[in-house]
Amino acid sequence: MNDENNRKIFIIKPQEYKYENFEPLLAQIEDHFHRILSSLKISTPSGKTTNLKLTVDVFNPEKISACAWRVTKDPAAYEIRMNAGLTYYLWTASRTFAIPEYDILPWLEECKINDERLKKLSRKEVLADYAFFVGCYYVLLHEISHVVLGHLDYLNDEMRLDHLSEFQDEKEQYSLSEIRIRKALEAEADRQAGELMMIFYGNSLGVNGLGGYFLFPSRLHAYEFYVYAIAAVFSRAISF
Repeated sequence: MNDENNRKIFIIKPQEYKYENFEPLLAQIEDHFHRILSSLKISTPSGKTTNLKLTVDVFNPEKISACAWRVTKDPAAYEIRMNAGLTYYLWTASRTFAIPEYDILPWLEECKINDERLKKLSRKEVLADYAFFVGCYYVLLHEISHVVLGHLDYLNDEMRLDHLSEFQDEKEQYSLSEIRIRKALEAEADRQAGELMMIFYGNSLGVNGLGGYFLFPSRLHAYEFYVYAIAAVFSRAISF
């Protein structure tokens, strides 16, 4: 595969994957995230159990944004908001794996779909959906990391800032020192999210380490896919 084809896979937004095709999935995505959050015990650095609310905003699909803020200090309550544009961005990034003309993973035919409900789909389509949730979990865990690492408390108590946004609004003005601190917080949240995501992904592979509803040929193949799925999230940013 030459360099030009590689650029097409990771940079060009597939025109057939329009927002209208994605919009019906939003309610399912938010429900799924809420079930995940309800299963987690999230604490602040001081050990306080948190009340964490997640909202997937269906408005402004043309804008990509995610932000987190502290609602109250005591009790510890926080809110995370991802907009439709961000989830759509992650969805189009994951469609990379479903493009019929490209075989990104040459061993894909060795994989097995274990869930009867999914057997009407191709392996590429199932893997693309898997990649979508890998990307979504990573973003969600990144935002949760801002809570567990104490970033939102620091912003409120030390910098007098009321929220942390992944994509700075043009209307927001920060000093050079504030920008440096925010970038450091984002880098630390990326690292923490990566560690947590590896745990999530490992658990999704089941006791045999090969997967549940989708079986990989080996653990090596399972983690090769994981690297591609995470890379797709960051690589797609070039096209926006």
